[in-house]
Amino acid sequence: MQIDLTLPVEPGMLSFPDYPAFESTVIRTYERDGHLSHEFTATTHSGTHIDAPAHYIDGTATVDELPLETLVGPATVLDLRSYRGEPISRAVLDEVSPSLDPGARLVLVTGDVDALPPDGSFFEAASVLTEDAADWLVEREVSLVANDFLTEGLDDPERPVHHTILGAGVPVVEYLCNTDGIADEETVELTCLPLPLVGLEASPARVVAERV
Repeated sequence: MQIDLTLPVEPGMLSFPDYPAFESTVIRTYERDGHLSHEFTATTHSGTHIDAPAHYIDGTATVDELPLETLVGPATVLDLRSYRGEPISRAVLDEVSPSLDPGARLVLVTGDVDALPPDGSFFEAASVLTEDAADWLVEREVSLVANDFLTEGLDDPERPVHHTILGAGVPVVEYLCNTDGIADEETVELTCLPLPLVGLEASPARVVAERV
């Protein structure tokens, strides 16, 4: 069974504070032109998206350079729903994680995206990864981190969690939804497909999990 973990792209969707919101405009109509076309504006971090290392680390991989073997394959699911709204620390990850092989993909599930409204309250109430959790992920040589909460709190402008994870060359998939459908699984087949936006640091992505 396949489960779509991607937020619908529409006005009012979850949008990072102070970033332009998604908007669309009709530019061709059936009545006038015989077909329908739209123009839309969005950021590379709109809705469910993938951060490439270049988001924070100059000179590193951009989103079009991420290898498919990193973005597609088995992923270990960590059920963190009992910690919803709380910091996700090294101690929490130690408690819930099985032993991981180097190169493992991880899906971290609290349910925050589904539980919280897509406004500023999400960025105040959602779980965040702590700095020592970021160190934990890098020490275990994971190849991909996906989550349905806020990767990093907004209180530190230095963004140490992003710097640690992306600095290790590990892409981060943010703002998954519908994660209750996979939270009880140990492993899923995960497909994360960003647009190949040449030279850019991130892209909206379609993310699908298949229960195995």
